[in-house]
Amino acid sequence: MIIDGCVTCPWHGFQYLPATGASPPPFTEKVPTYMVRIGNGAVYINPAPFPPGTLIEPAIITEKPL
Repeated sequence: MIIDGCVTCPWHGFQYLPATGASPPPFTEKVPTYMVRIGNGAVYINPAPFPPGTLIEPAIITEKPL
């Protein structure tokens, strides 16, 4: 779920900022981020993670939804 701009675990309530994988202050946890591309009606995720907390530019949606 997205709550207050953060990816939020529905079970634990942990939150992470999508662009960096970092928890919002005052928390300091970080998770890996991944390169994402959107095209041909699909989302492609490179399975090789970046180090936790790495800033990743958001994927740009250039197609109109079906």
